[in-house]
Amino acid sequence: MIFNCSRVSRGLLLIFLAAVSAFGQANRGSITGTVQDQSGAVVPNVPVEARNVETGAVFAAGASTTGNFVIPVPAGSYELSVTAAGFKKFVQTGVPVVEGSATALPFADESFDVTCSFKVLAHVPQIGAALAEMARVTRPGGHVIAEFYNPFSLRGLVKRYGPAGRIASGTHEKHVYTRFDSPRQVRALVPANCRLVAERGVRIATPTAHMMKTELGRRFFAGAERWLCDSRLRVFAGFYVVALEKLH
Repeated sequence: MIFNCSRVSRGLLLIFLAAVSAFGQANRGSITGTVQDQSGAVVPNVPVEARNVETGAVFAAGASTTGNFVIPVPAGSYELSVTAAGFKKFVQTGVPVVEGSATALPFADESFDVTCSFKVLAHVPQIGAALAEMARVTRPGGHVIAEFYNPFSLRGLVKRYGPAGRIASGTHEKHVYTRFDSPRQVRALVPANCRLVAERGVRIATPTAHMMKTELGRRFFAGAERWLCDSRLRVFAGFYVVALEKLH
């Protein structure tokens, strides 16, 4: 889950930062963001490093062509640095990645502008409590972005009725609690102090990730997904993503 989003400026680089908490995932989370210049234009294909200030371990990743980056890291406090030709080196200290429970977040009320959850809520039995916690730590006017597994999708059918996929040695998907919530059920889960402002579908036409392994598959299914993601057919997406605005 992503909890902390703050826009900061040092020298010629702007970075939209997000400190991400790990919830029962081997004490690991990630740091994600977008590299931008002072005009707001993205700065693509630049190296980004996160240094654990307690252990000195360095974790690196490169920003994509759209300036986005994700650095998987263990829980801890990090110093983030970005180096790009023609720009002053950017350094941001005090970027925390913490471990906690999705239903009892270790943050004060109204701490963050944006809270996000991907690949988490589908494995939380008390999903209503988890959404309420995300809303609690979000400031009024801020947003909660949440992903749900949709039963009314090609992916949902494959996961429910197909063979269980392998997760690790001796472990498969049936060993992990997984829930599926339809778009109608998702709307009923929206906390009382939030309102639904946007919806998007992911994996509408693509039944399995294996379809993206060939060049032809990538071209066909990527184009189809871009065309369908905001259409009415989004309600049949394998991953149903909503944006909620915190009202008060």
